[in-house]
Amino acid sequence: MTARRFLLALALTGCTRRIPPPQVRVVESVAPARPMVAWSTVAPGFTWTQVELPFDEERLLWTVLRFDLSRWSLQVERSPDDTVTGLARTAAVNAGYFEPDHAPSGLLISRGHVLGRPATRGGSGVLTLRNGRASIEASAGFPEDFAGELAVQCGPRLVEEGGLVGVHRDDGHRFARTAACVRDAGRTLDLVLTWNLHDPLRGPGLQWFARRLAGPSPTGDPSGCERALNLDGGPSTGFSIAGAPGHPALGPTPWLLTAHAL
Repeated sequence: MTARRFLLALALTGCTRRIPPPQVRVVESVAPARPMVAWSTVAPGFTWTQVELPFDEERLLWTVLRFDLSRWSLQVERSPDDTVTGLARTAAVNAGYFEPDHAPSGLLISRGHVLGRPATRGGSGVLTLRNGRASIEASAGFPEDFAGELAVQCGPRLVEEGGLVGVHRDDGHRFARTAACVRDAGRTLDLVLTWNLHDPLRGPGLQWFARRLAGPSPTGDPSGCERALNLDGGPSTGFSIAGAPGHPALGPTPWLLTAHAL
């Protein structure tokens, strides 16, 4: 029998060796690692950090001051020299809009003192503190008998209830920005500032800013702000922290959000 016939006979009798199919290695997808962000502790319950972000072929500096509101409270104060360093406080950040004579454009209440009255020019939202909880509410219909520790009217509301983006179109404006970001059902408050590294007057549009605040945080938090409110930006964007480098605003900052340990 020839070798060819022998192989054919083996095939017909089922005696050929079965060759197993090649093993396919399944590689599980790996989620990208969260950015390694270094947070500095100013005091128990108050930390801050800065990271760089790419934006329109430039770089933004993204700054977060984070407060545990069981340990810290915020007030609104008038800066005697219209700068963010005009008051000797642990931390200060530019607050709401103001008029050419530096009077508040909208509602300002601090520790029971009414510093500014509600007005349309003030903005669509109000940052509030009540009994150690932060919230952001609509300025329309805001209660006249508000009895909390803090109320700052500004706008627009960048992140609405449920973490929804509150800015639905790009207005084309690119400026430095400041925002209040509520986390942990109001137990934690972030003050977020961002500006262009090479031109500190410039920065992102409000829609881009709102989307970044609503999504996973550039500083590594897996979730975004529960609510967020735009504070005065552009030349007014600035902050100071005792014993640390801050960011002087390019323009006047007559009204400041200041931090106070409880």
